[in-house]
Amino acid sequence: MKVSMPLPKVVLLEFPTRKELTMTMCRVQEYYESPHANIKKKIFTMEEFFDTHMDDSGYISYFEQWSGFNLPGHVIDQFFARFKDITPREKKMMEAICLYVKPPEKYYVISTEKDDPETVKHEYAHALWIMDSVYQNKAQLIVGEIPVKHHRNLMKQLLGMGYDKSVVDDEINAYLSTSSRAELDHNFHIEDYDELKPYIKQLRKLFKNTLDKHFEDAEKMHAAYRKQMKSFKKTSKALEKAYKRGDEWVANGGDFKKLPRTKPDDDGYY
Repeated sequence: MKVSMPLPKVVLLEFPTRKELTMTMCRVQEYYESPHANIKKKIFTMEEFFDTHMDDSGYISYFEQWSGFNLPGHVIDQFFARFKDITPREKKMMEAICLYVKPPEKYYVISTEKDDPETVKHEYAHALWIMDSVYQNKAQLIVGEIPVKHHRNLMKQLLGMGYDKSVVDDEINAYLSTSSRAELDHNFHIEDYDELKPYIKQLRKLFKNTLDKHFEDAEKMHAAYRKQMKSFKKTSKALEKAYKRGDEWVANGGDFKKLPRTKPDDDGYY
């Protein structure tokens, strides 16, 4: 698993395989927004997850259906506070997240397979929806202006794909902001694309401009961190020198005059 923070307070987890991705994320994602009432916001075992999603022939579509996941930090915090039978994969996930954020601060987690930029872009839209209230408000206004027949069709297709009703507008925004026309036609069977096109253009422009700003903020954050670490390393180096000279002073019976003399470095440290 590769972990990074491409946007401020947004942790990206990239997994080597679909198996590792889905086996790690399935329970916490289903706890958050499952369409199945018996597990959504409930404590459930992995066996109960399998039982919910498996058909009578033993087939589970879940693991091939989902290529990306997105979760607000407070949901992850709730999951780990409530669930006691944490799996090794789930434990490793939380350890990776805590490399970048310290709960209960506000954060967001997105996860995909490695080398899947299109899914990452889709998940960015979800992260912005939750983490940037200005973006969400503007996107919600555009989604709300979509003609009723198109909105109903988009919602119908999303519910058929396994999404919960509570995230319909979030998903409409993410799909329209990041998907190609071919993908939209395939997923939503859109009639009269030209009528929907103005809303798609507005959402994509809003998404690009907002994402670019967050990328800039992230670069500033990382630059500040690198500067801080550079300063920390200099201080650590100076302390190491000081401790070494202190050891030498003790070894020489505490006589400062017997210490080897040194000149300060470029930063004024001895």
